[in-house]
Amino acid sequence: MDLLIGLLIFAGFFAVNGTLRKINSNISNQTEEIKKLREELFKK
Repeated sequence: MDLLIGLLIFAGFFAVNGTLRKINSNISNQTEEIKKLREELFKK
């Protein structure tokens, strides 16, 4: 029983870690897009 709980916690950790990486990647991409749009606006 302890092994099962340990495995679930271990799997949960990797699931949360993967989700946080995706969120961080999306935020980084959106920040880059905003910077590009801002540069285009200031050029005009």
